[in-house]
Amino acid sequence: MWIMGADGKELADVKFFKIQRNMGNGKDKKWAIVGYSQTTAATTLTGIICAYFSDEDRAIMGLEKVISFIEENPEKVVRFDKF
Repeated sequence: MWIMGADGKELADVKFFKIQRNMGNGKDKKWAIVGYSQTTAATTLTGIICAYFSDEDRAIMGLEKVISFIEENPEKVVRFDKF
């Protein structure tokens, strides 16, 4: 599926998402949803940051919103810059 990144400057064909701890970006950006275009170990360096969150629970809730959007709009671009 096509994903527009958090800053609205990246568009990627994402195959899976991962919630990751984000070091050194202030208290409001401690966790991130990162999308990856392939399912290999090497892709951990080439993910697209989809959204930032202040804590892990908010990141999980954000990922649940993505799931709902994809289920309701399977052919549309997920725009994290609009979340």
